[in-house]
Amino acid sequence: MTSNRCGDQGPLIQFPFRLKDQPRHCGYPGFELSCTENNQTMLELPVSVKLLVKNITCKSREIIVQDPDNCLARQLRNLNLAASPFQVKFDKDFFTFFNCSSHKTDSYNFDRSMPCLSIPGNPVYAVYSSRLVQQLDLSSCRRLYNASVPFDGFYIFDGNAFSLKWSHSKICRLKKSKSTLCILIPYSSSFRLSCTPHILYNALIYKYSILELKSHCKGYELINSAD
Repeated sequence: MTSNRCGDQGPLIQFPFRLKDQPRHCGYPGFELSCTENNQTMLELPVSVKLLVKNITCKSREIIVQDPDNCLARQLRNLNLAASPFQVKFDKDFFTFFNCSSHKTDSYNFDRSMPCLSIPGNPVYAVYSSRLVQQLDLSSCRRLYNASVPFDGFYIFDGNAFSLKWSHSKICRLKKSKSTLCILIPYSSSFRLSCTPHILYNALIYKYSILELKSHCKGYELINSAD
């Protein structure tokens, strides 16, 4: 079967993911990907948060993503994972961002400068939200926004990639020790996901799934799991 990638070195795109130009039944809602002009794989999260996809591991249900401009802080205020099928793999840090009209030093308890958000004469700083306001010199600063940061904030602010997870419960629950076939079946104006052991699979549905997915879903792979 032909591989489905945005570029030669890009991650393999397979169910539950699909490319946006493929039919909807090639993937599950919320798992749409697109290819950038330079053949990188892009995931768009609610609301308008765009991340490059570096790796997809379906077995562990994990996707490695990175901000395309190495400035995740710019997108954090719009990030709402509750409206997506993904969750942060590790605990989150909580930060408050301040725009100041003068430079601060470590003695003022500002945790991290944010050059990618700053302009000359107006540096932006990230401060742990748990830090007491009384500990900060805010005389020349205004608060921009609060944001939760996936994993360790300092690690992420350096432009490093981070992990997102998805759950079987977002798609279907695969029964232990049984080979299971999962496929989207046309239903009215949308699609339903059906997950059933192979031996119970209706012959008509099986015929539809194989013929339609081979003709419309480039790179599609059926899920066979002993999870």
